Amino acid sequence: MKFDIESYLLTNGPTPSSVIKKLMMDRGMSDEAARQRLSRTGTKVMRFTHFPLPKREAFMYLAKDFNTTAFWNRLLKAHSEAKTSLLRGDPVLPAGQSVWKPGASEETGGLLRREYDEILGDCLVSHVNFLEGVKETAGVRNQLLVEDILIKGVADWLRKNSFASYNKITVRNKNEMPTFCHHHWDISAPSYLRPLAVINKGDTENGFVVADVVFSEATELKIRGFIAKVNRCRNMQKTRPFLAMLVADSFDADAQKLAKNAGIMITTVKNFLGSDIAELMSNLLTTLNRAAAVAAVDPERINRLFNGLSRIEGAAINIRGAMFEMLVGHMAIKTQNVQTIDLNKKITFDGKSAEIDVIGHRAEAEIKCFECKGYEVKRLIDVSLIERWITQVQLIRRYFQNSEVYRDRKLTFAYWTSSSFTSEAEQLLQDFQDRNKRLKIEWKTGEQIIKIAREDKLTSIVTVLNDHYAKHPLSDDEFPF
Repeated sequence: MKFDIESYLLTNGPTPSSVIKKLMMDRGMSDEAARQRLSRTGTKVMRFTHFPLPKREAFMYLAKDFNTTAFWNRLLKAHSEAKTSLLRGDPVLPAGQSVWKPGASEETGGLLRREYDEILGDCLVSHVNFLEGVKETAGVRNQLLVEDILIKGVADWLRKNSFASYNKITVRNKNEMPTFCHHHWDISAPSYLRPLAVINKGDTENGFVVADVVFSEATELKIRGFIAKVNRCRNMQKTRPFLAMLVADSFDADAQKLAKNAGIMITTVKNFLGSDIAELMSNLLTTLNRAAAVAAVDPERINRLFNGLSRIEGAAINIRGAMFEMLVGHMAIKTQNVQTIDLNKKITFDGKSAEIDVIGHRAEAEIKCFECKGYEVKRLIDVSLIERWITQVQLIRRYFQNSEVYRDRKLTFAYWTSSSFTSEAEQLLQDFQDRNKRLKIEWKTGEQIIKIAREDKLTSIVTVLNDHYAKHPLSDDEFPF
């Protein structure tokens, strides 16, 4: 009886070609005949070539199944059984943290697309439909922010405990990632500890310490990518001795067993940096994910987080922008005559998207949209930033004007910064206001914002702005208000 591959895929879903070949051979077909049959499947049977299986094995599917949850679960299962890995973790990456070049979406079937995020900058966004669905940049930035802080903490530990050369540790940032052995890592550093360092002809040759950091539970499926990367480095010729480490919030039992069998060092944030840091990171992520609620009722929490992060060198800088949005959200409710707020609201109109840092509603009468820049005092808002904002304002304005719900509401657009504006930027704002009399345009400097907070007796807001923005230790000028 003839084996119909299309009918099989219609009934059973996407399948590796080796499975189909075995089924055909179990029905009496020879190896050669089965291979010939697989090579002549017709136009309706597709082959997914972007994340290939070992030994050039095909992953076969019908067009209706592409990028469905079942499609990816089957592909992940096939890679797992082949002891390779497809899943690393982040569905959104700053472009500098990816090996993909511009235009790579064509090479990945449109599954990776370049998008702009207000916080992260240029990003590559995975449009892979796993169980949790396709994620946008805003849904991942908090996770990346917390991981960036942890990376600094791990690097600082390696530096202070002589695991790595003190001034030669490189860590990931939004523009680039450290490399070792032609692979990307969150942390990479030369090490002169024995047995990583070796003596060769009387000279000491350093080894390396490399690490990845993931602030979530690491399952067996998720750590396969890390193990595969380590094994590739081990198998390369003339590889320097190295210690590879994976730091995560937690590991399930299967992941621990797999790492042990592979000779991989894994550790939790709690075990490596201490329970207080682990709890602080968890609180930070919760706060960022519930930013609007925290901004509305608990601004003191922001000050506690800033103070807690002082134990990790440079960590407070990472959260300055996100915390400033929450401060503005609280002030919007207390001082700007709005009853409800939302943070990082994304709107789409005419195929274009914009993000509103803080949006406040006054019943059904008015909408206030705040652009927030939590900069240190020496970093001024320049013309290029205002030009980008004006473009966003025009898009947001059209969005509300074309909405039956919001079209009759008064619109106010405000630009608040903890620093100040260049004279050219301020003139551009004034010109924009003069040309748009039907819109209310406002802008506030850090000095003006602190003055408003002090007049309304928002003591905790004044403290945070003075301690972590106006008088930040990395600022050359300090001006307490």
